[in-house]
Amino acid sequence: MTPRLAERVRTVLRVAESVRVHAAGVHGEVDLYGVDPDGSVVLVIAETDPLVLAVRDAVDDPPVLLTATDLCPVPVADRQRGRVELTGRIHEPPPELRRELALVAADREDIGRLLDIGYGHTVLVVEVWDAALFDGTTRFVDAVSGAEYAAAVADPLAGVEAALLDHLLTVHPAELAQLASLVPGDAGDRITPIRLDRYGLVFRAGRTDHRLAFAEPVTCPRQLPAQMRALLARAGYPSAATVRSGGPNSPG
Repeated sequence: MTPRLAERVRTVLRVAESVRVHAAGVHGEVDLYGVDPDGSVVLVIAETDPLVLAVRDAVDDPPVLLTATDLCPVPVADRQRGRVELTGRIHEPPPELRRELALVAADREDIGRLLDIGYGHTVLVVEVWDAALFDGTTRFVDAVSGAEYAAAVADPLAGVEAALLDHLLTVHPAELAQLASLVPGDAGDRITPIRLDRYGLVFRAGRTDHRLAFAEPVTCPRQLPAQMRALLARAGYPSAATVRSGGPNSPG
């Protein structure tokens, strides 16, 4: 089992370091943003930014193209795991709604700019029509309708995936080596874990990615240790039954 396309789109938006926005003849990078449960993308941006000025000058809400890139959180030769492109319309909401909308960006850990809403910063909202998903080679994968996108949610491990992969690499190299034995590849291939989601652990061997699927998808990080122990048992790791959690969000 692998993530559905709409779920992958929402996950990329959850983990991307920034989004690229093209609207009203202006383009720019926004690093403080969030996604409402309905899928609307909320951008926190300086009031003097050319994008804000262009949106304010537009007669109607202008169409927008928003791009987000999914970068692998561990060192690999090609870090780009995928890209999404969203189309829709962009507008600046009324002043009384801006602070409330900005709260969806609060987990980006830049409270200073959130406090500046109305005092140097404002909020732009992208209402999404549809989305397109591209793989790590920028090859088009498929389109996602607005309804599918709105109904989807990001992977429950997305917010902690980087920390979990780092934990595996630094604390559990022996266990990772045993799991890598399940991955097909040439003898000279470097085998590296590049993705961890609710469906399993993905390794890259050479130029090919291989998924080691969990017996059951997880719904939160606390369910991860049991699924990792099951993978280790499948790989024949002798201490799989005694692997202990390194913390409440640790895979082992």
